Amino acid sequence: MARDPLDVVVEFFSTFGPTVDDMQATALRLCHEELWWASGGFDPPRVGSRQALVDDLEMARRSHGISEFRFEMVHIAADGDYVLTERLDDAYDADGSLVHSFKVMGTVKVEDGLVRWVRDYFYDTREFAANYLPEAFSSDDPPILEQHLRAGD
Repeated sequence: MARDPLDVVVEFFSTFGPTVDDMQATALRLCHEELWWASGGFDPPRVGSRQALVDDLEMARRSHGISEFRFEMVHIAADGDYVLTERLDDAYDADGSLVHSFKVMGTVKVEDGLVRWVRDYFYDTREFAANYLPEAFSSDDPPILEQHLRAGD
């Protein structure tokens, strides 16, 4: 029997950090292999698999000196396989200094007890693009989010 999606997402964010190693371990344990994670409105998503998420977290550590992430859940609600989150996401360097702070609304879809996809919306997407992305992101791939804009897919 599959786990309740709300329970999966609560566990995910409560163990997704604080260290990058913790985040990578949680991703490997609670994310679907074919995960995709779309942040800041990027379509197609920059992260298109569980391994890409693990690699992206490593890049954040090495390229940006990020050593910890902390998530504060403001609101969370579930509708079937979909879990809506309002969060404060903070990233810190090795000295414990705040590097980035984001206000985020996100939708998480859980399939078979694993996080299958995440779509995050930032209150200020310019802050996300300017302060977090290690590279300019563009793609010739066709958008994939269109098929996931309505509940019930």
